[in-house]
Amino acid sequence: MNETAIAEAAEILWRARLERRRLTELPAHCRPGSLAEGYAVQDAMAALARQPVLGWKIAATSAAGQRHIGVSEPLAGRLFADFVLGDGARLAAGPMLMRVAEAEFAFRLGQDLPSRSRAYELG
Repeated sequence: MNETAIAEAAEILWRARLERRRLTELPAHCRPGSLAEGYAVQDAMAALARQPVLGWKIAATSAAGQRHIGVSEPLAGRLFADFVLGDGARLAAGPMLMRVAEAEFAFRLGQDLPSRSRAYELG
């Protein structure tokens, strides 16, 4: 993907997010074909958001979840400030696209992990 395609994909996805629209797919000319391209689109979307990132979400953490969405590893995504709801928040179920409840677990680290050249591993 070139920078133009990355920017176009990011714009389409960010607009859909703001307008609460579901997309069936991105146009072929700006559809990521690899994990690296997908993260490049996500980075471009974060630049469009112009809002703080309050944390990160990890999806597809199980082999079954990965098979379900056609990936081979867990996927990370940003949690933007404007989309985080406070304790006790209520949402109407009618406008929800998936209409499912999903348990989420949050962890707060005491300090940032230092940058390093190789990935962190369970030890």
